[in-house]
Amino acid sequence: MKNPILLILSFFLITPFIFCQVNIPPSAKLTSHQKLTQIIEDQMVMNNISGLSATIIKEGKEVWKINRGLAHRETNLAVSDSVSFLLYSATKLFTGIGIMQLWEEGLLELDDPVNDYLPFEVIHPDFPDTDITFRMLMSHVGGVRDNWTIINALMTFGYDTPVSLSDFCYRYFSEEGSYYNPDKSFNNNEPGTRWEYSNCGVTLLGYLIELISGQDYAEYIKEHILVPLEMDNSTFYLSELDTSLLANEYIFYEDDYLARGFRSCPLLPAGFLHVKREEIRNFQFMILNHGIYNGQNIIDSTTLAMMQARYYPDIAPNSGLIFGYDHINHLWGHTGGMNQNLKTSVSHSYDGNWGVTFLCNGAQDPWTILGMLYQYASEYETLSAEHIEIMDDGNLIIKSNEDVGINVSVQNNFQEDLYDIEAILHCDHSEVMLIDSIATISQISAGELSEDPLSFQVTSGSISNCFEAAFSIEFFQDGQFLSETSFKLFFGEADILLVSDETHFYRKKANAKEFYQNAVDNAGFSNRTYEINRFNFPSAGFLNSFQAVVWFTGLDNAVYNDILSGEKQELLTQYLNNGGKLFLSSQNAGDAIGDTDFYHNYLHANHLNSNYSGYLRAVGVDENAIGEGLNFNLSGGDGNSICLSANVMEPINNADVLFNYYNTDSVAAISYSGLYRLVFCSFPFSAIQYEETRNELMDRILNFLAPSVGLQNSTGQKGSVIYPNPSDGVAVNIRNSFGEASTIQVYDNGGRLIYKKQFIDDDRSYQLPFLNSGLYFVVLTNDSDVFSEKLIVR
Repeated sequence: MKNPILLILSFFLITPFIFCQVNIPPSAKLTSHQKLTQIIEDQMVMNNISGLSATIIKEGKEVWKINRGLAHRETNLAVSDSVSFLLYSATKLFTGIGIMQLWEEGLLELDDPVNDYLPFEVIHPDFPDTDITFRMLMSHVGGVRDNWTIINALMTFGYDTPVSLSDFCYRYFSEEGSYYNPDKSFNNNEPGTRWEYSNCGVTLLGYLIELISGQDYAEYIKEHILVPLEMDNSTFYLSELDTSLLANEYIFYEDDYLARGFRSCPLLPAGFLHVKREEIRNFQFMILNHGIYNGQNIIDSTTLAMMQARYYPDIAPNSGLIFGYDHINHLWGHTGGMNQNLKTSVSHSYDGNWGVTFLCNGAQDPWTILGMLYQYASEYETLSAEHIEIMDDGNLIIKSNEDVGINVSVQNNFQEDLYDIEAILHCDHSEVMLIDSIATISQISAGELSEDPLSFQVTSGSISNCFEAAFSIEFFQDGQFLSETSFKLFFGEADILLVSDETHFYRKKANAKEFYQNAVDNAGFSNRTYEINRFNFPSAGFLNSFQAVVWFTGLDNAVYNDILSGEKQELLTQYLNNGGKLFLSSQNAGDAIGDTDFYHNYLHANHLNSNYSGYLRAVGVDENAIGEGLNFNLSGGDGNSICLSANVMEPINNADVLFNYYNTDSVAAISYSGLYRLVFCSFPFSAIQYEETRNELMDRILNFLAPSVGLQNSTGQKGSVIYPNPSDGVAVNIRNSFGEASTIQVYDNGGRLIYKKQFIDDDRSYQLPFLNSGLYFVVLTNDSDVFSEKLIVR
């Protein structure tokens, strides 16, 4: 279950995210800091992470922090605010800001050749006439390569490097230097034409800071950045640290932690600043405050913006001036690490609304933790709507002129208790009226849900077309604005129900919901999305109110291990037993519930493989109305590329194969038609490569689930032909809107034709015989036109 996602620049290499299992209850949001802490503690155990320290800053405040685990296992030293961590490659941010401070003073230009400032020449051996500039080195396109034979030989443990910055740069870059190697110190490309991450290139920038400023590099960074940021305990030198309070670095080998020791190296500007969490937090405050900390201008806001821009978009799309861009999470910043793992990150959102600092000392992949921190930071609200209950007549469908109660359970994500909170509900939709829009919370503890939900009352107007209305709740304490949270409610009746059963922490990045919505919209049918983990748990009757149900679990859900829980299986069992029409898209249903009766008897499949590793392309089965002629990749294109661990199954109990994986007999999707209708894909529909294919497949699926769904009105006619509707079933009238010979066909919710009648030319209306309660589809046809309408009998 792995998803290789390119992150921002790291010290030794660029490391992929790895999704791992965490057994915690599902939630629509990661709003609780207790929940986040639990995830982190579980991940530390699963990935043998010795210790970590992290901070989240949002809207100018520290909203979350943590110290966990051991900084030094040999002395049993726990991670605390007193412990320092090696920052690794995130150190480069300080070097970059140092260069740009000198640029602000007019002491250099970014496109100046660096040789104009050096006492020796740095010349690319294959392109001696091409200048290497500051901008190139800061963007990692200067042609400089890291010679790891030299770097590793110069690494010291337990004491500071004896090699000065000037000595290293001369020996490494000068043709007369003892470390110089034209094949290993430079790549084969002309400077400015290829991106290659280079620690030695940034080290050269650090040396240039010395030469231009006239100060030792470390002294310059201390005076111009560390001291103004109150980072008084941050240093490049082990001799200036109390090593008893320094986090050791660990790898995990043969069930044991192996200490790597305290490192030093001549490449100080590239990765050897030691910091404490509270101090690197100050750096983050400065970045988020556009270069200002405690009233001091560390760097101008326009300069900082320059550093977070792409100057070589074709060859270095994720590189600014030292700052790296994470296009998956939409962040700027820098990561750092050694031994193939991330160890540190100093990153902030693209819009500068929040930032995360993360420090750890090994041993294995902490990417899942960092991903959770990103989501928590992006979703963080001081007070959030954690669970929403719709109090209508019990069917969860808000109809015209209906009074509805809304109960909202509120989570306090602040780090302190809150008292006497006033909550005000807002909605600007013209067809929604607020009746009771003010509620209060007397007390809510830090990190806890309110004991009683907020209760509001709204009423709907005359609903001509279904719609989704946006609501917000503003919170005030002592008359001062405190926070705001938002949610949406659906009004009216829709054709198709989309059940979002997504709990993965990257679900927002995948945007699976939008792919389903767009495909159903394209088929011409209204649809309602129901977040089953956030709103009241629905009944089978609610599901049966729709022509078909599309249920998706989106991304690999192993983080929560809550794919189709027992409660959800029971709901779907009742729905299907009542003649339901279900399209289920879930790439991990097999490995989660593949041994259950529901999987065998209702999904009509045997689970064979939890992680199909072949070519991710689905090929439709010939002579099958859904699959024939369709084949598509499950990655790339305009899909969301979330097919991380597609399952393989075999159909049983009269199910049919729809799709196989390319050039195999491995089954990817099946269908069943009997008491109910089912389409089950063991891959994510939203990962299909192109929109055109997704639209075609959805149209075919909906037509199979309920044939009347696929009938389109060719007349362009609007308005009902059925009255009354809804009806009591006793007197249902059909108006012949064509005014010529036509045929009435009535289908039940299972797509079965239950009644057919021919209009004669002069018939203007017709009364149907008695119908039982349920959902029906009335279709009028003549030689050239089709008109269909849904009929509800109470």
